[in-house]
Amino acid sequence: MVADERDVIRLRTNFRNNPVEDVYVYRSSGSLESARNLFMNYVNEINLLKERPVFYNTLTTNCTMSIWFNTLTNRNHLPFNWKILVSGYLPELLYDHGRLQTHGLDMAELQKQMHVNARAKAAGDASDFSKRIRMQTQTAPAAIETPEEAK
Repeated sequence: MVADERDVIRLRTNFRNNPVEDVYVYRSSGSLESARNLFMNYVNEINLLKERPVFYNTLTTNCTMSIWFNTLTNRNHLPFNWKILVSGYLPELLYDHGRLQTHGLDMAELQKQMHVNARAKAAGDASDFSKRIRMQTQTAPAAIETPEEAK
């Protein structure tokens, strides 16, 4: 599936209500080269779908597994772990391996800071949705401050 944040995040924050889904937007700490490799691997996989369709499978061909398989293009990819299969634990795995920007926060506090439901609801269908869900608002947890801003 190819979608923008308004499609993927708004579906979970603004439309699915039973049960309510909590959505988090974490910042990764990977290199630009790794991000480019991952992106190009996605582009190649998408282009292959025309000749070799792939169908969603809750266990083996889901969003998290697809991301993990595509990261294999990078030499420093994470080893397979059960937290990849049970995707709700993936942020904890990434945190434990130093793959998230944390600014010194523990996982519980980082999770509170990265929760975007209120910001996504407030942003609605705005053209700058991606920017708005990352901004500090009166109705949402504060964004992480850089050490210079905290002074």
